[in-house]
Amino acid sequence: MMAIGRDMAERFKKYLCVSTETSRFAGEGYFLNRVSWMEISQINNLSDYDHIYLNLTALAEFEKSSGHLNNVERAFNPYPWADILTAGGSIFLVGDPAYEIAKKARGLALLQNVLTQVAKDERALDYRRINKPFEGSQLYAYLDSVSSWAYSWRAILVGSPLANELQHRTVTWSPKNLGCTTYSTFLAVQYDFSTKGTLTILPSSGNGVEVEDLFVLQTCFGIPTALEAPKWVNDLTLPEQTELQQKITQAETAIEQLRQQATALAGDLRHCRRWYRLLYDDGDSLEEIVEEGFKLLGASIKKISKVKDDYRLERPGFAKAVVEIKGTHNAQFPRGPLRQLAGWMDEATSEEHIVFKGVFVGNAARKDEPLSRGNLFDHNSNEYAKVKEMTTMRAMDLYCLVLMQTLGMLNEGEFWKEFFECKGQFDASKYWVRLPPRFQLGRTQQAVTPAEVAQAKPLVN
Repeated sequence: MMAIGRDMAERFKKYLCVSTETSRFAGEGYFLNRVSWMEISQINNLSDYDHIYLNLTALAEFEKSSGHLNNVERAFNPYPWADILTAGGSIFLVGDPAYEIAKKARGLALLQNVLTQVAKDERALDYRRINKPFEGSQLYAYLDSVSSWAYSWRAILVGSPLANELQHRTVTWSPKNLGCTTYSTFLAVQYDFSTKGTLTILPSSGNGVEVEDLFVLQTCFGIPTALEAPKWVNDLTLPEQTELQQKITQAETAIEQLRQQATALAGDLRHCRRWYRLLYDDGDSLEEIVEEGFKLLGASIKKISKVKDDYRLERPGFAKAVVEIKGTHNAQFPRGPLRQLAGWMDEATSEEHIVFKGVFVGNAARKDEPLSRGNLFDHNSNEYAKVKEMTTMRAMDLYCLVLMQTLGMLNEGEFWKEFFECKGQFDASKYWVRLPPRFQLGRTQQAVTPAEVAQAKPLVN
């Protein structure tokens, strides 16, 4: 077994040690959080860590002296364990898991969620007579240091809740028994997972919790020290320390400025992406973005009543228009919306004594890919729109026109003339073909070249 943490330069790693003390230590490329079992409530989610170490000897000592401990269950939640092992992390247990499992009736035996069939052999053994498969494992240095051997293990298996979660993620594992005795038992076990994760269970050393903690933290995790600097160290100064601290402050200030800049740019991006709503939206939100789109194209448009659904659109040089905006997940609209629009037109004419143009903007099949969509209405309904001299437009075609206008490629006067003269569904095909490839629906994304922009210039005012 290689020392875990030797490749810390690859990425920042977070380590958790749950034992007898609470402190934090940060080194180059890693962070170590040491938490006492008495303060385990500080840990919200084990999944936040790459590697965890749980000292069961310390847990047993706290339980014996303090009685029931609160929130211990969060250390043995099988789902974060599965997250860590699936991500290639490691979990170390030092102590006697059978001690905790035996306390099931008292509510402290939560190891059963992650371990099962923990069977001890209570016979004392002669360590000199054990077999050492995997001789190169650094764990034998720990086993060699154990003060006495009063028991060994007949079996320790991965618990059903943890096993089921790992199998659901298609993760497999195999045990590696360390220190095989003449009783056909073993002293420690390491489970190797197909994701490169490991679960290691070691016995108590008998030399004290601190010795056990330092072995795992230093030898297995590769952390050179686990001691928190005392407060009086803050009163000392080293050469270049002040200069480095100033550079750190400057760097942190720059980072904060960049973070604020990134936040502002993210807001700009969200605002930019609002036009995608023309491709899928419905209801009030669709009405708002269609209204904004027509305004960008040089028309004035407003909703005349909170009760009515119709809008009034004006473009100098053309008749006033009544606009109806709707969306549907169906492939096409029924004729009902057109009849409703005709009613709005008649009502507007009766109020102002002028003939109004009818405009219907719709998002039919709004959940489908835009390129798979067809006409807004069937043939008969479209003929009805022609008789009523209505213009119907797909919201996705308005999206195309918005892009053309944003790129400076749209001749507004030409567009509005075609739009108001149209009877039935507006044909936007000539606008789509002039849109640069990068912005075409369903096309491979690529940069817009100057040649593409020049090719589109005939449509510019």
